[in-house]
Amino acid sequence: MKIGFLIPNKFVSHNFVCLMQGFHALGWEICTNWNFPDGLISRGISAPFESVSSDYLQKVDSNELTDDLLLVDVSDGFGDYFDKLCKLAETRPVVLTNMEDPANFRDYPECFIVFSAHFNRLATREGRLYPLGFNLSEDLILLSNAQDLSRKRNVIVRNFNDTFSQSVRNSLDLVFVKSLEKFFEMDRRRTSPSEYLSQLSRSAAICSYGGDFMPNFWENEQLRKNWEQEGQRTYKFKYLGAEPVVLRWDSWRFFESAIMACAPIQLDFGKYGFAYPTNPEPWVHYIPVDLSSVSSLPQHLSDRVKDDPEFMFKIGRNARQWVIENFSPRKQAEYVLSVVSSIWPKL
Repeated sequence: MKIGFLIPNKFVSHNFVCLMQGFHALGWEICTNWNFPDGLISRGISAPFESVSSDYLQKVDSNELTDDLLLVDVSDGFGDYFDKLCKLAETRPVVLTNMEDPANFRDYPECFIVFSAHFNRLATREGRLYPLGFNLSEDLILLSNAQDLSRKRNVIVRNFNDTFSQSVRNSLDLVFVKSLEKFFEMDRRRTSPSEYLSQLSRSAAICSYGGDFMPNFWENEQLRKNWEQEGQRTYKFKYLGAEPVVLRWDSWRFFESAIMACAPIQLDFGKYGFAYPTNPEPWVHYIPVDLSSVSSLPQHLSDRVKDDPEFMFKIGRNARQWVIENFSPRKQAEYVLSVVSSIWPKL
């Protein structure tokens, strides 16, 4: 079968290209208006198609992308394609993907099937939305296979860049990381990609959480009136099940650390509503952070390591197995197909 990958604004997101690799692995014929390598942007340590072939991509004009199944990268918006895609969705499945930070604030018409990064079950929007992680590329899997992951030490990495939009990280710097330093050696180096590989390969765990705390702004009467007058729906959620809720929570570090068998430290998925197609298990695939008891976590983690020096290394190995089994390009393409087939059985 033939599948089209439409990039409306010549901006190609990481997980969109991972899906290209996945559908190719499933034997689909891949057509796209993307002219490799122009426009490929990836902040990860291994950009898709950096080291594996893209020769199977069939470059076509965007007007020719009327295939059995059409995927559209709307991370940078619809461009001039919105009306055309709505019309096309009447006769065939049109799938949208969005991995950008504002994904939590977008509504979509019901005609589309939407896969969104940063998916939170406690903050839902209008439309048929499904979770999608940042995902693994074939390139990153091959890169990880070439690393020596057997020489780890009980070192924890904290190497975030300072930004104005990471309230979760800033809060945990105050109440978690400072206490963590009393029990563990911390690696705070901000490194080049090659050095970062070495960091992950040699370390037991890494702080891989992110996101912003967001209260229910829509309940502020004056703000709501202003937004309604301006026709803005940014903060009007279909359902908001927590206050504050944690948005834009996913990170490159989570997938990079997992594939490098470095135990990810992340907010508790179940408690804070985070959703992947397949969620990791706390204390099995990642070290969970519960903000209501975070001050006791460093001591608890230290005690677990004293009882079993391999404790964090085991979580790292479990994380690697889990992420490969569930987030390889092929697995994510199969996941997308399973959702689409449930809506379009004749596909």
